[in-house]
Amino acid sequence: MFNHTDPTGKFLNFLVGAAIGGGIDLATQVYNSMSDGASFGDALAGADYGSVAISAALGSVGAMGTQLVKGGVTGAIKVGKETVNLTTKTERVIAGVDGATKVAAVGAIQAGRKGESLTEGAAVKVVDSITSPVPAGTIAQKGMEYMSQQSESTQSSNTCTNKDGSC
Repeated sequence: MFNHTDPTGKFLNFLVGAAIGGGIDLATQVYNSMSDGASFGDALAGADYGSVAISAALGSVGAMGTQLVKGGVTGAIKVGKETVNLTTKTERVIAGVDGATKVAAVGAIQAGRKGESLTEGAAVKVVDSITSPVPAGTIAQKGMEYMSQQSESTQSSNTCTNKDGSC
């Protein structure tokens, strides 16, 4: 018969990633619906559970990708309760590239679903996975967006309309 336990904890990271990915998607949908006046029950009933399932799958893959990227950087991958040491540069490169590929794919898909740049989404996710638990890529992206908005508002307020250059 089947043993339905995971004593080594090897699959816990997949489950946690799936729960976080799907949970954030569902919570965001419910919040948005309730902001538009829907009741909690109506917001749950109207949620796009296909989107929740996709986010759960992406969260699961992203969790493992992050572990692989960290392993490529540090030389050790934590798999459940065990630590696998990557003893050669080749092992570290393979783990890092495999993880970065998975994380980049997740970032590109998530960005595409929001109508954002696929390249930027992939890059931000890879940087976040390397600097985890501090999301440096996301922080940098939000900072750049803020600076761009400030620059645009400064330029529009400093525009002179007089032909002689006086304002």
